[in-house]
Amino acid sequence: EAFLGIFTRLACLAMESQPALRSKITRAAAFSMLGACALKWGQLDAVTTALVHLLNKHEFLPGPIAECAAVAAGRHENSRLAAALLREVGRVDPAEYKRQQLSDAVGVRC
Repeated sequence: EAFLGIFTRLACLAMESQPALRSKITRAAAFSMLGACALKWGQLDAVTTALVHLLNKHEFLPGPIAECAAVAAGRHENSRLAAALLREVGRVDPAEYKRQQLSDAVGVRC
C-alpha cells in the first residue's frame, strides 16, 4: 500500500505542474499511474482523495482530472474512479464553495 502511494503522490505532483501537464507523455504517464493504482491495484479511495484534494488546491485541474477518469475508464473498462470522484465532489456542502470563493476574493481586493 505504501509502495502504491509513492506512485499516487508522483502522479499528483506531475498534475500539479502546468508545464508537466502540457507534455503529452507526462500527462499520459500520470493518468496511467493513477488509473492503475485506483482500478487495478485497489487504491480507489486513496486516489480519489488525492484527486479531490488537487481539485480544491488548483483551479486549473478540473479538466485534466476529468480526462484522467475518462482515460482510466477506457483503459481498464471500469468507471469506478469517475463515479467515486463525482460522489466525493457531490458530497461537498455548497456553503463550503461559497466560503472558499469569499476567502479567495478577500485576497484579491486592493
